[in-house]
Amino acid sequence: GQEYRAARHEGRFSVQAITLETWDQAQPLYGVGIPQDEGTAEEQTFAALPEGMLYFAIRAIDAAGNQGGLSNEAQATTTGAGRTWEVRVDGSGDAPTVQAAIDSAAHGDRVLIHPGRYLEHINFKGKRIHVVSAEGPGATILDGNGEPGSVVTFTSGETRESVLEGVTVTGGRGRYLADLVLTVGGGIVVIDPSPIIVGNRIVENEAGNPGRGVGGGIDVDSTDGKPLVSPIIRGNHFQGNIAATNGGAMAIVDSRTELFGNTFVNNYCRYDGGALNIAMGPRSTNGFVLIIQNQFVGNMAGDHGGAIEAGQGVNVPVDIRNNLFVRNEAHGEDPPGGVGTGGAISMRDWPSNITNNTFVDNVGTGTGPGCTGGHVLVSTEKRVEIRANVFVGARGCALSCSSPSFNTVAEGNLYWDNTPANFGNPKNCFPVLGGNDLFTDPLFCDPANDDYTLSANSPALQAGMGAYLQPGCEATP
Repeated sequence: GQEYRAARHEGRFSVQAITLETWDQAQPLYGVGIPQDEGTAEEQTFAALPEGMLYFAIRAIDAAGNQGGLSNEAQATTTGAGRTWEVRVDGSGDAPTVQAAIDSAAHGDRVLIHPGRYLEHINFKGKRIHVVSAEGPGATILDGNGEPGSVVTFTSGETRESVLEGVTVTGGRGRYLADLVLTVGGGIVVIDPSPIIVGNRIVENEAGNPGRGVGGGIDVDSTDGKPLVSPIIRGNHFQGNIAATNGGAMAIVDSRTELFGNTFVNNYCRYDGGALNIAMGPRSTNGFVLIIQNQFVGNMAGDHGGAIEAGQGVNVPVDIRNNLFVRNEAHGEDPPGGVGTGGAISMRDWPSNITNNTFVDNVGTGTGPGCTGGHVLVSTEKRVEIRANVFVGARGCALSCSSPSFNTVAEGNLYWDNTPANFGNPKNCFPVLGGNDLFTDPLFCDPANDDYTLSANSPALQAGMGAYLQPGCEATP
């Protein structure tokens, strides 16, 4: 099995020494990545850390969620940024516009944006700088004003030391690729660099509407002949973004991308991946996608994957853990014996771990008579492990598949109130189905107000199932 074999690494930092007892109190260290082949040297750059002496530790986690011991402790002293370039909406700062401040900044500088609406498109131009708002995304807006182009551009080899933090990105219409047919990255385009995008609101951007377009909010891609990009997308809010083709909020192509703690709300695409579309070509053999502790609410795909569509893939992992999926919908065709839709997730050509997530009221519809995968549709013969999830209220069955999935394991999950059934044609779908499953009310704390944490007496909590492994309220009757 996959137990006791490292599936991913988790890192933490603190101003005090880190022990097993203090691990949970330390701050998450994003961008650690997944284990590489034995003997492979790895190097990571971390940015946006507090100044001063910090302690670091890493531990391995297997596919079942078991944690290894701590690594040897590391210490480092972080230093502050170089010069700060202040930008004010009336032009009275150190530079008249945000772009002018970026143009003037040197590596290591900070561009501090004061409150206001800035009608401009910005390009980091390869600068290793920190562009950050003074008072958060509610007060500071970068507005593309519906003009052609991505509002924020990373296309010049930016690194983890290139950080965009705490702004609203809106009104983008995306960047045409060289063929002038496909538009990508309505709000932000990331082609070949590896920036950190943290704590932003990415709202009401479009890619290709009404023409072809992917990544209404963000597009991440690597061009042929260059190393795979490895951005960190953390703590952002994506809402109301539209892609004419795939990936309403975000499209990920040929990369090593990490998504932590984001929210995806009411994003839409015409075809696959209402919130997120993933595709990897043959050159992405060392790529991966980590999707951890995110929330996907009310996203819609016209075809497959209301929240996530993992389409074209190679034998690289997708790790989907500790996420919440609520009221996502996919409405593609489901001909008899055909495909299905996947109201929350459509897993079409990828090995993956779908572990410790909570799925509620997701909808997969189609024209055929069978189950469509109201929560999850599996359409691959690659290894898919579906464990320790909570599946509630699906329309179109909780789990289904479009063809025999001989390497799929679905066990140790909780199922409740899924219609018309929990499983679609299970004898043909899943060689390992059931075992330690629960068929009972998970006892959410306040589902009427979208609180899907678990009460202290929840059977799911006691079994270690779902996205929330600590009680969110006292015991309920």
